[in-house]
Amino acid sequence: MGEILLCGDFNARIGSENDFIVNDDSKFTPIFDTYPTDKNIMTRKSRDQKIDQRGKEVLDFCISKQIRILNGRVLGDTFGNFTCYTPNGASVVDYVAVSEEILENVLYFKVSRFIPTLSDCHCKLEWELSAKYCVPGENDIPIQLKNMTPNYIWTDCSAIKFQETLSSDTLQNYILEFNNSTIQFTQTSVDERIIKTFKHLFISSKSIT
Repeated sequence: MGEILLCGDFNARIGSENDFIVNDDSKFTPIFDTYPTDKNIMTRKSRDQKIDQRGKEVLDFCISKQIRILNGRVLGDTFGNFTCYTPNGASVVDYVAVSEEILENVLYFKVSRFIPTLSDCHCKLEWELSAKYCVPGENDIPIQLKNMTPNYIWTDCSAIKFQETLSSDTLQNYILEFNNSTIQFTQTSVDERIIKTFKHLFISSKSIT
C-alpha cells in the first residue's frame, strides 16, 4: 500500500491527545520483526482542548494506521489554530493527516483566516509537500496502458429491459445449449464454457442501457 494523505472536515475534536504510541520501541520489550514501531515525533498542540467520541475514533484510526495529523505540529501552525467558527464557538475539526513515512516531507501547514465568502464556517487549510519524480529519458520504454472496460448507464427502465433480454429466444437457446453440452471436468473446460455463455449474455444485454 502507498502513502496516505487525508484532508477535510473530520467532524471530530481531538484536543492535543497523541496520535501515536509514546515510547513505542523494542529496547526493553521484545516485539515481532513485522511490527512497525512508531517514530518518536513532536507532540501536537491545539487551541481546542475538547475531545469528543468521534475524536477518539479518529485518534484510534491514526494510531492503528500510523497516520499523523499536521495540525498543531508542523511549521506554520505550531499552536493548533481553530479551523471552524460557528455561533456556538470556535473549534478544530478540519485536519490534514499523512502517513508517518512522509511526515518529514511536509514543508509547512497553515490554517488560513476565516473567509465568509469561501465557506459557511470552515477555514481553508494550506500545506506544502516535497516530492520526488523522475523525468522519462530517451531510452525509457513507454508503458502500454490497457483499454478500460466499458461501463453501462443503468436507468429506471433497464431492469425491465434486462429481464426481457434474459427471456429472449436467442439467450434461451444459449442457455439450453449450455445445459445440454458435455463438459469435461477440468478447470480449463469449465472456464471456457462459462466465458462463452456469459459472453453471449453480455452481448445480448449491452444494448439495454
